[in-house]
Amino acid sequence: MNLRLLTSGMAILFGVIGSTTGFAEVFRISEVSEKAGAGVEALVLDRGETPETLFVKKEAVLTEDQVKEAFVTLMDRPGIEVRLTEEGSARLESVTQRLRPGDRLAIVIEGRLIMAPVLHGPLSDSFVISGPSLGDNDELRALARRMSGQNAADEKAMPLKIKEIPAPERVPYTDAEFEGLQAMREKAGQFYLDQLPSESDLNASIRKGMTRDEVIAILGKPTYDRSPTSGETFDLDYMVAFERLPENPDREMRHVGVTVQFRKGVVSEWSWTSSDMPRSEKRVRSEPPSLRVIHPETNPEEGREGMIAFFEDIQVPDPFQSVNEGDLWDLLSITLSTCGAFQGEDGTKFAVDADCDLMRVLAHHFPEVAELRDHAGGGYVTIGDLEQAVMPYADGAKPLPAVLKDEDESNESN
Repeated sequence: MNLRLLTSGMAILFGVIGSTTGFAEVFRISEVSEKAGAGVEALVLDRGETPETLFVKKEAVLTEDQVKEAFVTLMDRPGIEVRLTEEGSARLESVTQRLRPGDRLAIVIEGRLIMAPVLHGPLSDSFVISGPSLGDNDELRALARRMSGQNAADEKAMPLKIKEIPAPERVPYTDAEFEGLQAMREKAGQFYLDQLPSESDLNASIRKGMTRDEVIAILGKPTYDRSPTSGETFDLDYMVAFERLPENPDREMRHVGVTVQFRKGVVSEWSWTSSDMPRSEKRVRSEPPSLRVIHPETNPEEGREGMIAFFEDIQVPDPFQSVNEGDLWDLLSITLSTCGAFQGEDGTKFAVDADCDLMRVLAHHFPEVAELRDHAGGGYVTIGDLEQAVMPYADGAKPLPAVLKDEDESNESN
């Protein structure tokens, strides 16, 4: 399972029903342990012909007590959107910042292990739980009410909210498009594998006792470099580019990366990183772009800071011109790519100029960004706040803002 998220905000979780415990809880998120022990229970995640036994900590990260609101949402498949209280958001963010990519969380609903998603970045205030095991719309609605502390049988307790968000048409990236994406990432200091090495190749090339530099000479720069400034225990994580993952319509757990572990400054072992993450495909535009955007040159030596400079230097000659749906998706893509460069970092330590062209056009179309600009401290908006503002649109939790065509604008002016 995967949490599709960059740094904070909305995540999408997909799962299948698992085992039942004797605990009559409505909703719980707990950490998954690597082994059995005190305060840990063994639960079976039903994956059809390949059930998986997981060691789940009994201590809850979250329960229904930290759920502010839960309601049905229809995206690629029906699910329940969960919005947390301030306490719940702080708890989830604190725990997921401590965990590393590849660690898992257990989602337990009414005593059933529903899913065990793989973590890909810190989470905070909202997420969506989805999967056929949750039932039809009526069952989803009743469960959402219970998660919100409402009587499931009382139709007046909480009106059903359903967001019908059509799934966009997507197609694989061409080789040329993928090479362009990889080049842009590398300029921003983000590195991904083109393909997953075979087990035999890894066993032959990554050997115990190798140094960090020797591993990098073989595999290249890692996606996540956890080399400490001091100390000799760390990991190098290598992830396959999302566009090069195999098709995964059934959301099966598959190898998507490699972690090389170092002890006493040298390689101790390597292991697979697994996820049910699907292949990333490009959205098919229904109409050509209309928003004129001038992209600046990037400096590979500037790394992550260069991504902020790139974002701030983008020129939009007319931030208030008419746009179409594809333009809005392009704006979201640029914004989240910038935020994604800071994955695993404290999003409050990096900020963009609230008055740059791209922030102006974002604020014109997305009210959450407009509010951030209105309250920008010192004229800057933090990366974490910006990502949290636009992520619900990218993940389908919120519909895209209505776009005005030229004829609509002229009618409004009359």
